[in-house]
Amino acid sequence: MRVLAFDIGSSSVKAAVLVDGVVKTGPVRHSYETVLAGVRVEIDPAAVWSAIVAATRELAPGGVDLIGLTALGPAFIAMDKRGEPLTPLVTHADRRSVEQAGRIEQEVGKRRHLEITGNRPYPGGIASTTWRWYTEHEPDLLKRADLVGALTTWLHRKMTGERVIDPSQASFLGVYRTTTLDGWDPDLVAVANGTVNQLPEVHEANRVVGRLQKDAARELGLPDGIPMQAGCLDGSAVMLAAMAECGTAAGSAGGTAGGTAGGTASDNPGGSAGDTAGGAAAGTASGTADGPASGSAEAGLLVNSVGSTDVLAMLIDEPRPMPRLLTRALGVGRRWVAVATLASAGTTFAWVQRTLFPDLQSADFHALIAQLGTEGDSHGVRFRPYLAGDRTTLNQPRGGFSGLTLATTREHLLTAVVDGLAAASAARLPLLTAVRAPRPLVFVTGGAATDVMYRDWPAPPDGRNWTRRPVPEATLAGAAVLAATQSARGAPTL
Repeated sequence: MRVLAFDIGSSSVKAAVLVDGVVKTGPVRHSYETVLAGVRVEIDPAAVWSAIVAATRELAPGGVDLIGLTALGPAFIAMDKRGEPLTPLVTHADRRSVEQAGRIEQEVGKRRHLEITGNRPYPGGIASTTWRWYTEHEPDLLKRADLVGALTTWLHRKMTGERVIDPSQASFLGVYRTTTLDGWDPDLVAVANGTVNQLPEVHEANRVVGRLQKDAARELGLPDGIPMQAGCLDGSAVMLAAMAECGTAAGSAGGTAGGTAGGTASDNPGGSAGDTAGGAAAGTASGTADGPASGSAEAGLLVNSVGSTDVLAMLIDEPRPMPRLLTRALGVGRRWVAVATLASAGTTFAWVQRTLFPDLQSADFHALIAQLGTEGDSHGVRFRPYLAGDRTTLNQPRGGFSGLTLATTREHLLTAVVDGLAAASAARLPLLTAVRAPRPLVFVTGGAATDVMYRDWPAPPDGRNWTRRPVPEATLAGAAVLAATQSARGAPTL
């Protein structure tokens, strides 16, 4: 099977052709800008589509049997009756809706909201807050909204004409019954000032939900009629890849976290994208048409995706919502994911380089991070790692330095940043352990994954060391898993 797989991130589109789960062509990447304006963090949908078109035409995939899709989330968007965007893509880093988040929680009740959706209404991170913000600040615009959803919803509307979303993306809209997986909650939709008719149908991520329409096919340089899967969150794709890999993961070490520098989860860990995607697809042999392997064998599996944000996710077989964690559906089967995030990881280091070390090349700057992470002394300077706020609080903290003196150097500041991020990374483990004991094996992906981020992790509950296993091109590997378990369109979960 030839699969055209897209991964839509916060700054670029990645596209590749997978043949029987192995990357044969690509990946190719085309970038676009995430617009930062105060507390607003947006992406222009037209820029995303242009990047998709450019990537597809550069890839020249030829005959394709299936289109697969993974994407960041949430990225709220409202569309008119023709499927044209009324709003930009408002990302999880957007913090304009703090007041709306507070009102939603007050009107629904903290406990009830948590029990239904698995989450508190975190501003931006749970998109119902953004939805309500638009209805309050641009009511005339939202009156024209025929469809409200995620980035994947808009892409399906544009490419197939369908109104769809998968459970992983639906979980972050804040109006989905995430803990029971039984559709939209009318009361929560009403609190967001919307209607259920504006929402898409919910289908499992591996379901074929539509076919490529002529207009989109013409722009992409593809034949029309190609089947397209619902797709899922990029984080779910990484988890699916790890689930497929975990049967062969025992005895393989990508490094050891928890106080040692042995091994690494580097920007270019060993192996190839083709090896990873092929292994992931092969690993689904024990799965079913409804999703990868059933049962609770992988519960406690950890995945750490470290890019612009740092997402530490644990697979669970039953939801157990916690106020300081995100809880979402995996996207296939009755599985969930407990998530602890740092809202700004790679973007924090990028800000430090741009602001304090513009004279250093990227390789030299990252070498300095590694050096200061093991040898550095901040000389009393402290850093609060909240340059993008916090995805699991309603009242948003701000980042900043303290303890500065006239003798403070830029190296002291960078050391404080490393210390602050490493401590924040470690602080997530007790939160996840309160849900269930995590496995001591961590699958790692992302260009910002460095040894220093694991420096302060406490020992696993079983007292052993953490072992890290890199997963190159993990989102493509996850797309391979979805393709290998594809199923025909079924009844919507409503």
